Amino acid sequence: MLNPDPNPDMHADQAGSQPAQHASASKTRPVWVAFKTLISSILAVAIIAGGVMGMRQLISSRPEVPQRPQFERQIPVLTETMQLATHSPTISVFGEIVVGRLVDLRALVAGEITAVNPNLEAGGRVENGASLLEIDRFSYEGAVIEAEANLAEARASLAEAEARMALEQDQITRAEEQVLLAQRDLDRAEQLASAGSLTDRDLDNRRLTLSQRLQSVEQRQSNMAIEEARLEQRRASISRLEWRLAQAQRDLERTVLRAPFTGVVRSESVEPGRLVSVNDVLATVYDDAALNVRFTLSDSQFGRLAGEEEPLVGRPITVTWSTGGDDVVLEGRVDRLDADISAATGGVALFGRFEETEAASNLRPGAFVTVQLADQAFEDTIRVPETALYNTDHVFTVIEDRLQRLDVELVAWDGAFALVRPTGDAEFAGAEIVTTRMTDAGDGVAIRRIGEGPPRQRPAPGASDAPATAEQAQQRPQGTQQTAEQ
Repeated sequence: MLNPDPNPDMHADQAGSQPAQHASASKTRPVWVAFKTLISSILAVAIIAGGVMGMRQLISSRPEVPQRPQFERQIPVLTETMQLATHSPTISVFGEIVVGRLVDLRALVAGEITAVNPNLEAGGRVENGASLLEIDRFSYEGAVIEAEANLAEARASLAEAEARMALEQDQITRAEEQVLLAQRDLDRAEQLASAGSLTDRDLDNRRLTLSQRLQSVEQRQSNMAIEEARLEQRRASISRLEWRLAQAQRDLERTVLRAPFTGVVRSESVEPGRLVSVNDVLATVYDDAALNVRFTLSDSQFGRLAGEEEPLVGRPITVTWSTGGDDVVLEGRVDRLDADISAATGGVALFGRFEETEAASNLRPGAFVTVQLADQAFEDTIRVPETALYNTDHVFTVIEDRLQRLDVELVAWDGAFALVRPTGDAEFAGAEIVTTRMTDAGDGVAIRRIGEGPPRQRPAPGASDAPATAEQAQQRPQGTQQTAEQ
């Protein structure tokens, strides 16, 4: 059961007064916000104004700091005194080590290989006259024995022929004596016949005897000629057999293949038991003491060198072999020009020969090297580092510790150096050239030679050289004063 409201009129009055209160509060809130904003702005302006006034007060009341004098900066440089002389730039080209003495060792006799030198392998070193391999000697020893036997038989036959010839010579002598006796007997018989003491028959018998004696001499002389011909045949046969014996002995010696010189084995194809024929290539050996360097000069370089009084052949060269560690430097000379000039590659190829050194024996064909040789000689030039040359047309000299431009003409480059000549009336004699590269180089720039001592203080152009007053020195901070004194 609901209770009735005991004060219905009071609740109605409160409900009517609430809208009036809300309207009054909404009117006073904007005024309060505007007032707070105005107060904040006034405070901010007051703080800023106070800061500005305080800063001005501090600036106006600060002590006066003395100004340090300004000094001109001196650039530290390296210099070098130059004199005119004759200079030859160095030509540097690339080259290759090539073989100067190479031989293919071939089998001179056929047969089976029975022994091989252990050094006969690629890269092995063999000495002059060393036995490289041996071929079966049996058949060649038999050939020598047979040739010796044939020669001995022929010499015996020659001795027999000489004995027969000596016998024939003796028989001719005796026959001639008999002819002489028969001639005397005939002469006596003719005297007796003329006196009538001897018959014609006896005289004819004496004449027949003389004729027989003469016929015997002629026969002996004919036999002597035949024996002389046979003797020449024996001698010719002996000469032929002597040659066959020498050939057999030479073939026997050729069963041992020997190194023709001291060198390095490039390649080999031998094994014990292999059958080889005459003219088979068994090994290739090159002389490591006769290596050459082959390099190519351009047409202009070759033309300059060929036009000089000093001949190109025989000119000293320096060969550098970079091995990854210390470079191997070898001295040598130009030995000869290549037989042909290649139109495809251009330039002229030259060969250089090394001097006999231990370092040259370590080279191998195919090594890539750098070759240097003197170029054409240029008179009345100076050799300056490339850092001293600006725009290829001028350098800087030092006069009273300041730079002065000196115009030059670039003649040639020599590696990291340049050969230049003075142009016009410029003088080089005793000129002190700046070799240090500078970005702000120009006439009148102050410099200081490195190693000359501490820099000398020069007042900057237009700066006052007067020292600070005593009062300013007292007001100067302690750290600044010590730095100035230092």
